[in-house]
Amino acid sequence: MIKVENLSYSYKDFFKKTCVFKSLNLSFEDKKIYLLTAPNGYGKTTLLKLIAGFLIPDEGDVFIDNIKVVSFNPELSYLVYNHSRRFYWQLEVLDNLKFFSEIYNISWNKEKFDEIIEVLRIDNKIFNKKYGELSNGNMMKINLLLCFLSEAKNYLLDEPFSAIDDKTINGLISFIKKIKDKKTIIVASARKESGIWDEVIELERL
Repeated sequence: MIKVENLSYSYKDFFKKTCVFKSLNLSFEDKKIYLLTAPNGYGKTTLLKLIAGFLIPDEGDVFIDNIKVVSFNPELSYLVYNHSRRFYWQLEVLDNLKFFSEIYNISWNKEKFDEIIEVLRIDNKIFNKKYGELSNGNMMKINLLLCFLSEAKNYLLDEPFSAIDDKTINGLISFIKKIKDKKTIIVASARKESGIWDEVIELERL
């Protein structure tokens, strides 16, 4: 279970302080799919980064299975929103995947690999291309592939439906529903795809 307790966070620059969350409390139970939804700029990505341990809250805490989050937790697999920056542009896609799999301690399972590339409708030819040569849609698919290869207990997916076509979205939704019995899945999205969510959490601007 993931718990957010009395969480407050503000962005700060030289001129002002912008409060994003104040005394926020949320619980995400195991084996459920959650949608974090709100218009752009309301804190969806910020909340995922706080849960992942990439940002430090001003006040309050995040717990994963009753363990306080103080840095990135290996029980998380995180799909970043700005997918174009995650990999090395001059490196071939397959080399990128192998490199970052080692960094995140992801073991490759060929059966799972083949299943995911089928779900995401990935053309095998792109694995020999440089990452920077891919379209935005294929960049997103490769990021999703790396995320789902992880055996982490919790998936944080930031705008997973962006840049990909409707057929791939349908396959992705079916896959997410299939794996939810083994995962806690939190999706941040402005889209509200129906028939998938166990709970919808709408963030509000302070």
